[in-house]
Amino acid sequence: MVQPTTTSPPKKRGRPPTRKKGAYTPAEKMRRYRQRLKRSRPDPKTHAKQQRRAEREQALAAATLRAAQALGTKLYGVIYLDPASRFEVWSRASGLDRAADNHYPTEIWEDIAARPPPAAKDCVLVCWSTRAQLATTIRMVEDRWGFAYKTCFVWGKDGRGTGYIAIDNCEVLLVFSRGSPVWPAPGTQDLALIMAPRGARSAKPEVFAEMIERLWPNTPKLEMFARKERPGWDTWGNEV
Repeated sequence: MVQPTTTSPPKKRGRPPTRKKGAYTPAEKMRRYRQRLKRSRPDPKTHAKQQRRAEREQALAAATLRAAQALGTKLYGVIYLDPASRFEVWSRASGLDRAADNHYPTEIWEDIAARPPPAAKDCVLVCWSTRAQLATTIRMVEDRWGFAYKTCFVWGKDGRGTGYIAIDNCEVLLVFSRGSPVWPAPGTQDLALIMAPRGARSAKPEVFAEMIERLWPNTPKLEMFARKERPGWDTWGNEV
């Protein structure tokens, strides 16, 4: 009897295999997202808006520097801050076992607000907050510093955190403005939710500072409550 012959199935052609979901770093994910946006080839109107936005960002950067020279004080069109704000527990005698006060000095928002940032007339202020302190942070920045809340980004963390009503596994990056600053042009916006691993305690992922640098490359930038120096920025903080 003649045995039937077997043949191996033809090899599939196509794109090479990609890495499994979750194998990309936050910076790689953001880079791939921007590459997809570039490949989408915006229409001429969108391209023109992006060009006008770039020109206006350069003009506002120059105007900010001129205003600072006239005042004798340096002003900034982008301010990025991560204040060491204190979360008031029910009892400071027994409720500080997991509080930030055990690791670094904290301040109440009244004291933080007493040091207004050196903001230009047209300025974007980007401020970190926890969910528990959202209302206080927005109220203080708006009422004491004269900014208006616009939107926010969310840092999604890996693993679990702590919490009274809900378990915290995210922090919020609030975006404020005053005057008429430059906003991202169509096709250059970033995703609101950015997943990134945790680093040292209270340290924020670099992908957020990189996003700010990409959106406002020419505007004078200040990081307040900084933990390290950042090339191209001015920094202020007791850890710098």
